[in-house]
Amino acid sequence: MATPRQFRRRGRYTLVALALVGTLIAAAVALGAVTTDQSAYLPGSTVHITGDGMAADAAVAITIDRPDGVTDTGETTADADGTFTYAYALPGEDSPVYGTYFVTATDGTNTYTTTFTDDQPAFVNFFASGLPSGTSLTVNVSYTNPGGHLQDVHDTSFTTPNHGHMATDANTSLSFTYPATVGGCTLTGSDATSPITTGASGSDTDITGTYSCANNPTAEANGPSSGDEGSSIALSSAGSHANGSGVTITGYLWSIDTTGIDAGGTCDFVSPSTSTSASPNISCTDDSDGGTFSVSLTVTDSNGHTASDSATLTVNNVKPTVTFGTGLDTSVNEHPTTTHHYTYTISDPGSNDTVVADSITPTCGGADGATVSNATNTSTGGSFDCLFPDGEVPANTSTLSVQATDDDGAASDAATLDVTVNNVNPTVAAFAPSGTGCSVSVSSISFTDPGQAYDNNYTGSIDWGDSGTTSLGSTTYSTPSFTGPFTHTYSVAGSYTITASVTDDDTGLGTKTASFDNTPTIGWPNAPLVLGNGNTKSFNTGSAIPIKIKVTGCAAGLAPTISITPVAGTIQSKGSSNTQDQMRYDASLPGFIYNWNTKGWAVGSYTVTVNMPPLGTFSVPNVSLVK
Repeated sequence: MATPRQFRRRGRYTLVALALVGTLIAAAVALGAVTTDQSAYLPGSTVHITGDGMAADAAVAITIDRPDGVTDTGETTADADGTFTYAYALPGEDSPVYGTYFVTATDGTNTYTTTFTDDQPAFVNFFASGLPSGTSLTVNVSYTNPGGHLQDVHDTSFTTPNHGHMATDANTSLSFTYPATVGGCTLTGSDATSPITTGASGSDTDITGTYSCANNPTAEANGPSSGDEGSSIALSSAGSHANGSGVTITGYLWSIDTTGIDAGGTCDFVSPSTSTSASPNISCTDDSDGGTFSVSLTVTDSNGHTASDSATLTVNNVKPTVTFGTGLDTSVNEHPTTTHHYTYTISDPGSNDTVVADSITPTCGGADGATVSNATNTSTGGSFDCLFPDGEVPANTSTLSVQATDDDGAASDAATLDVTVNNVNPTVAAFAPSGTGCSVSVSSISFTDPGQAYDNNYTGSIDWGDSGTTSLGSTTYSTPSFTGPFTHTYSVAGSYTITASVTDDDTGLGTKTASFDNTPTIGWPNAPLVLGNGNTKSFNTGSAIPIKIKVTGCAAGLAPTISITPVAGTIQSKGSSNTQDQMRYDASLPGFIYNWNTKGWAVGSYTVTVNMPPLGTFSVPNVSLVK
């Protein structure tokens, strides 16, 4: 075992060296370290220093630099494995040296260092809270307890009562409470000593603190406050203030008790404000359900004193809002089966609110027969279909509406959407007029109408195209046709457009046209115009020559005239009442005839022409009059 060497003193403190027995190991110097058995000590404690990494059996010099500038030195001897120990006695409680000690160990080749401290117990915080004279005063003390060696902390400000407290590692704060009869605010600005007892000897260490007995601050939560769910509601600490000269408010802390809010509802501070803002904003996802929430404010002053105040907060429920979607049908035609789809959204500033599904009541307005179908909804929106079986002339307006109620019983304003419902004219079916001669007939007129269930009275008429009309009477949609025959006789042959009209009880008019042509055909198979029996164009002068033109069909309105060139005499009709150049109608042909009396006409060649507007002009040239 290595033999301890005597240490040298610098100043008036003693160094004690101890050598530790070890086995010599012939080996090269290894990397090592120097350590102490604790990091902090009390005055008079022994510091055990150990190390390794020295040369085998080497003399190890120990140097300890103290906080007061004194350097203590000593020696020990390393074992064969290069390890060593050393004991150092700290200055005693009669003259402690507090602070950090620096340790150096070296064998001349290998040098290692470490530190440790001799700490003095100290107060971290030292303040009092209480009201002016007549109320109790509480002194709050917090302190450090290095090494856990404190045995007792007590207040010696007053001889009676003496408030002593045992101190342990787990307890580094104490409160001294004085009754109203002791002191009150008379302690303001005074010094008081608080001995801290350390060590087995029971010696006291006096640390002086200042008790501040200024009044607690004043907290004002103001109120009552109110606002709507989902909106920012301002809270105010106006009127809060510190009490006492030079004392200021240093902190605010808000909290809210939301007892009674619906499940899932919350109230949060609105950024950028927080619960520590002087006058923050708060927003709630639900209302206070007819009651109030409690808002509390705690203020702290520069002495660490606190005060609290509370106020009521009423959060109002807000009714939901219903909005129709975009791009919806706002102009529709009546139809018994065609539906139109409508959507809507529901919003509520109280995001925790739900909409009662049964409360959503869509309507399709006041148009005849307007009905709702396929209605679906959630708390955030829905849709439904509308059927509009009847429109009018002019078009009527059907106002759609949707209303919703939230779970707090608030009903929304009704969302509305105006839809123009147009009457649809009846559709007249095609028809085919028929006839002979100048007569025409239509067997029936049929129609359809999408507004059939409500447009149940229909009238009809036929315009024959020559200013002549025929009323078809009235009917219902159970028999959507007018049954004839409906007839008409034209006074002039030609091509006509016949129009059938059907009007519903909303004055909606539907029409359909058909063409009818009773223009007659002219002439015989070989010629439109014949003279005599048609076998010759040579006649004796002075004879009566029948001039005939055949007209098949309606001859009404035809007035053909005769002309003969070159004019050799006066054209006269023989044996008839025809005058001058007018031909007469002969139903036996059927057609027109004119008897040319050639008496007085010269022998020669003639051209006979019949002019029959609008059908045309017909001629027979090279007609010979002979003797």
